[in-house]
Amino acid sequence: MSKLKKVVIAFILLLISAIFYMWFFILPIPTGYAAKNLCSCVFVDGYDQTLAENNDLNFSLVGMTSNTVDYQNKTVRSTFWGLRPQLAVYRNSKLGCTLKANGTFHEITMPDVASDTLSVDSLQYQMLPASSEERNAINAILEKAIQDSIYQTRALLVLHHGKIAGEQYAEPFDSNSIFLGWSMTKSVIATLIGALVEQGKINLEQRIPVAEWQLDPKLGQITWRTMLQMNAGLKWDEVYSWRSKATRMLYIEGDMLKFLSGLPAEFDHETHWEYSSGVTNILSGMLRQVIGNDQEYYRFPFDALADPIGMKHFVMETDAAGNFVGSSYGHATAREWARFGQLYLNRGEWNGKRIFPDWWPTFVSTPAPNSNGLFGGHFWLNASGYLPDVPRNVYNADGFMGQRVFILPTEDMVVVRLGLSINEQPDFNALLKEIIAASNSY
Repeated sequence: MSKLKKVVIAFILLLISAIFYMWFFILPIPTGYAAKNLCSCVFVDGYDQTLAENNDLNFSLVGMTSNTVDYQNKTVRSTFWGLRPQLAVYRNSKLGCTLKANGTFHEITMPDVASDTLSVDSLQYQMLPASSEERNAINAILEKAIQDSIYQTRALLVLHHGKIAGEQYAEPFDSNSIFLGWSMTKSVIATLIGALVEQGKINLEQRIPVAEWQLDPKLGQITWRTMLQMNAGLKWDEVYSWRSKATRMLYIEGDMLKFLSGLPAEFDHETHWEYSSGVTNILSGMLRQVIGNDQEYYRFPFDALADPIGMKHFVMETDAAGNFVGSSYGHATAREWARFGQLYLNRGEWNGKRIFPDWWPTFVSTPAPNSNGLFGGHFWLNASGYLPDVPRNVYNADGFMGQRVFILPTEDMVVVRLGLSINEQPDFNALLKEIIAASNSY
């Protein structure tokens, strides 16, 4: 065989290997991301397709996908140069969109109606008077932050003593706009677990009832507490730039819980802290098991949390098998994300109704073992002083691209930031420092 033929054969084999690798390991990530998130942008958040493609999807390989929106059937089909198509389907106004991954799709019959059980509200978004010096000073800070286009901030809101002390939006967004919280949804899952603790259906020291774990000496010891504190010790890689357990979970596996239940133990529980979206989605699936009835499971985030505190636009999306994707897929308006933070300042009580135990905010804001003071019970903490000019007791829900709900107990304040910070993160320390200073001045 001539040298040229060998080179040609080697090149062909290399090309075939590259195509195989791209087809099975790389392309499902951008097409899955594009289909699922464009579906949610259009049918849940109400964004224009062009706006979403030019902003929410305009990065990395995701920006190179081609997307077809079927407005009649409410689906989105995404391909990469015509290859590796993925399809996302809009379910209803409460459960949003689902990626039809791996040929799986569990039908859900939950009624597509707005809730009529919203309680009489104790927080009507009263604003400080327009003449208020505090409100004017805080709005000036927020407006300046919005105008700094490098961070693509879409919404900023400050609640102080339960009243709006500042609120600003980038065009075309406003107080009715719905925003994906990404990993802030993890804190929602913690709150739902807190609600089941209040109802006596979960004890934090109980072992997690994952059937596949019960005969394993390491996995069988994992409790609700260690899962909430990310001390489970499961083998995991929270990486999104290539095929990993995280990207396989979100964009390839139709039944996330089934996939995650097979994760092996890498460390003894309570000996190693590791941030894991997989852990949260196991908790999401376990909620389904504890509740024991699918109709009640799909109503639970709304009956136990969203409806009582007036988050009427709240959406919680599922995987194709019908498990809530608690790691990532909760949507709400800026004011509703602020309500979520206010619930923690209220220590779980809203308009006379108790959502979770009075001690729950202390639990979620207490440093988890091995976390160096950065993480509590599915909330991030300032206990280590990573925000040096902000009180150490501040804690927050935290999501991809800079989604934040900061809870400031000492100031009786909630600060919400929503946006698309892909490359550059806002200086949250400086922002909070300015807001606190402005508030204290008046």
